[in-house]
Amino acid sequence: LDALFHLASAHSGKCPLFLCFRKPTGELIFIETHDRFWVTPSQELAAQVDALFGEESYYAKVDTTLPERTAKKWEKRAGNHDSDE
Repeated sequence: LDALFHLASAHSGKCPLFLCFRKPTGELIFIETHDRFWVTPSQELAAQVDALFGEESYYAKVDTTLPERTAKKWEKRAGNHDSDE
C-alpha cells in the first residue's frame, strides 16, 4: 500500500481512484479511495501500476456523462433559449 500511496501522490489529479481486490472465492471488491488519492490518468501511470502489480492491473474508464448539477444548468439554458425564439 505504501508503493500505491507514493504512486498516487506522484500522479495526483482530479480522477477518482478505485482499488480492486479479488477475494479467495474469486469475488471482486471495489473500493473508492479518498479524494486526496485521486490521480491523473496517463500512459506513465499505467506502466508504473503494471510494473508494481502485474500486466493489465491498470484500467482507466472515461465517464462522458455530465454531472447532475451541470446537466440541470444546460436544461435551464436550453429552456430559456427556446422561449426566446
